[in-house]
Amino acid sequence: MIATAGFRSIRGRIGRFLVPFLLIALAALASALTLRAADELQPTRERLDAIRAIFDMTEAALANPPRRDGDLASLRATIDPLRTELHAKIDEIEPQFADTQNRLKELGPVPAAGAPPEDPKVAAQRSELTARVGDLDAVLRQAKLLVVRGDQIVDRIEAARRALFTQRLLARSESILSPALWLAAAKALPAEMQSLAGLASDWKNNADQHGGLGTVAVAFAAIAALVIGILLLRRTILRRIDGTHAGIAPGTRHPRVAAIALGRALVDAATAPLAAFASIEVLLAFELLPERSEDIANGALFAITLFSIGHAATRAVLAPDAPERRLMLLDDATASQLHRLITGAIFAVALTLFLYTVHRVLGADASLRRVTSALMALIVAFFLTRLLLANRQSGDDSHDGLPSWARLIGWAATATILATLVTGHLRLAAFIAVRIVDAVIVIGGLVLLLALIDSIFGESAAAGQTRRRNLAATFGINPAQLGFFATLIAGLLRALLFVIAAFLLIGGLGGSSDISSTLDRFSFGIEVGEVRVALFDVLAAVAMLVAGLAFTRIVHRWLANTVLPRASIEVGLQNSIATIFGYLGVIAAALLALGQLGINLQNVALVAGALSVGIGFGLQSVVSNFVSGIILLAERPIRVGDIIVVKGEEGYVRRISVRSTEIETFEHANVIVPNSELVTNVVKNWTHFDTSGRTFVKVGVAFNSNPEKVRTILLAAADRHPQVLKKPAPRVLLLGFGEKALEFELRCLITNVGFAASVRSDLYFSILQSFRAEGIEMPFELPPLAAR
Repeated sequence: MIATAGFRSIRGRIGRFLVPFLLIALAALASALTLRAADELQPTRERLDAIRAIFDMTEAALANPPRRDGDLASLRATIDPLRTELHAKIDEIEPQFADTQNRLKELGPVPAAGAPPEDPKVAAQRSELTARVGDLDAVLRQAKLLVVRGDQIVDRIEAARRALFTQRLLARSESILSPALWLAAAKALPAEMQSLAGLASDWKNNADQHGGLGTVAVAFAAIAALVIGILLLRRTILRRIDGTHAGIAPGTRHPRVAAIALGRALVDAATAPLAAFASIEVLLAFELLPERSEDIANGALFAITLFSIGHAATRAVLAPDAPERRLMLLDDATASQLHRLITGAIFAVALTLFLYTVHRVLGADASLRRVTSALMALIVAFFLTRLLLANRQSGDDSHDGLPSWARLIGWAATATILATLVTGHLRLAAFIAVRIVDAVIVIGGLVLLLALIDSIFGESAAAGQTRRRNLAATFGINPAQLGFFATLIAGLLRALLFVIAAFLLIGGLGGSSDISSTLDRFSFGIEVGEVRVALFDVLAAVAMLVAGLAFTRIVHRWLANTVLPRASIEVGLQNSIATIFGYLGVIAAALLALGQLGINLQNVALVAGALSVGIGFGLQSVVSNFVSGIILLAERPIRVGDIIVVKGEEGYVRRISVRSTEIETFEHANVIVPNSELVTNVVKNWTHFDTSGRTFVKVGVAFNSNPEKVRTILLAAADRHPQVLKKPAPRVLLLGFGEKALEFELRCLITNVGFAASVRSDLYFSILQSFRAEGIEMPFELPPLAAR
């Protein structure tokens, strides 16, 4: 005992010494871990400070906005990568912050005063996590604040660019009728020709430095080979495409016409730009393009691409040399004339854009740029006037030409161009001319794609029975519904094309030319409260909704037809599971689409709450039926295939939807019962737990009949019938003495209550035959038969 007490005393002393030491060690470890976490965040803090400094300098530069769009574009190009970097850092830090918060919550609160002390390890871990949460929260807040600043700076830059563009667009100079405009351009032209000669001399010197005439010859030989190869490839592809329209008569609107026109348009639009791009790449590979020459080459590539796309779209729609491929009901002369006029206007715009690049590279005088803009606008107005005058010959009673509203817009645009040229607003006139040509190209592409949609889905809806079945099997839909789905999808695609065309036509009104601004204009958004709905978001939401609905339908069919039938689950439960999954899938797809549009689901809940009063009054029955349908599918008091009686209607349950239940009566009539009637009223279900049921056969015999023999005949008839259960055994009851007969009743259970009427009829036939064989008489007036 003394030894034990001494040992305890020594252990207590050691413990009193070790506990403070352990606490100090744990505190040091927690401090080290905190410093380590801080060290991990230090590079992020330094990077955020650097970004903040760049934002400060940009805001200082925007205090007096630059007067050149290129300077503003450079500021935008500096800010955009930093915004992307900030978003990436936020995406990286937010999971760490949430994880650390969850770990801290798991430790619980600090013990209250007077409570038993907690484990030192827990206290140290809480201290470490608290410090890390604070550090991460500070860094995260700083990054989010910088994101807001970056967005505000971009908005200021774009506002400055729009203001600068508007100022230049509305700036007034000499009228096109003023001789001063042409004299100034004539004086500046020799200087530009001299700059062009200098550019050519620089190019020659550069070629001499990189191999001289031999290198140039090899480069141009390679270019010639590439161009020939591209032309041969174009010829081969067009032959394959044209081979598919053999036998198509002009004006028949064959389903393949739009596909052929689109194929030719794609080939025509890609040939010249591809050849130009390949030529530039060859010259760059041989180092035969100095910097300024490369800028001019890129300008030429852009002009060629614009002209090729416009020419291809116009040629595909009008088809002046191939009436069988024409998508508009025009005669050959009109189609050819319209094609020449539209192509001429597109060429004028493309050439002007190339000349703008040449003027910029050569540093031409502003007067030359103004004259170039004025000439381009005048040429476009000339072609537009010729087009409107040429199209008037179709008359008012014909629908082959331009509609009246398009003719009115055309004349208004022509008058505006001429008026702005006369008043000296040359930039505005050029802008209107360019937008008209852009609109013509977009509308041509729209007509081509709409015709393709009509041909594809019209062919699907009008296909023969075999093709309809094959198409329906391919997409997993009912062949009878193929036309409906084809019409629905075609309508959705048409609406989507019109939205894209509208964004393309409206999006270019900003006047900026860099890629980021072009994307911003294409993603032009509509502010609805605090939500900004952009085209990209709309397209993504539509794609997400369509994909979600398609996925839900596929999985629903897979569950209903493949999985659930093999799971040994009754048919009613299978239908409930598949139906509920379908509803959940539709709701999930809708919520994902709303989230993609930036609509907060909490706001949706608030709107739903605000509408609850209206729903309570105006849509009370609809909501009641919806909720009742969910209850029916969840609790399953009735199932598909049950025999029920409700509101005086009796029959089989064929379908349970979210609003109503379909019952097929024994007369093969379909009765639609609202789900609320099935939940709030008394429903008799003959087959809820099993399909067996009781049936009654009531007969009357003369008073002089032997009752024992009557009972034996009735039991024998029940025993002979295969649908009558042997256990429990049938029973025969003598109900009483009627006025003219002894009243007997045969009670028995049958295997399926759905066959009660036929079983009862069979029993009556058998009993009647046995009574006549045994000489048992029946009165002339029988008592009424009991219902089931």
